[in-house]
Amino acid sequence: MKTKAVVYAFLLSLCFLNTGCFSHIAAQNDAAMESWVGHSEGELIAAWGPPPFVRDDGRGGKVLVYGGIYQHQFQRMFYVNPSGIIYSWRWQN
Repeated sequence: MKTKAVVYAFLLSLCFLNTGCFSHIAAQNDAAMESWVGHSEGELIAAWGPPPFVRDDGRGGKVLVYGGIYQHQFQRMFYVNPSGIIYSWRWQN
């Protein structure tokens, strides 16, 4: 019985640890994405390479989509205005 309690406590601590790590990674990713706002599409492509997907943003610009080739894969999206400047971003998993 005591072994079950120890295993349960260990698994529970792993869950809390994992949640904390994800929050830290998410914050770092947010900062990295935000740093591109105001930069040109060309600068982003020079640093990251061409995106696998480009979509219309519905405002005359486009959305550069990195990742997400497979279902349930992490995606980073940069919104580019008609002048070629990144004005927003988002990511999803």
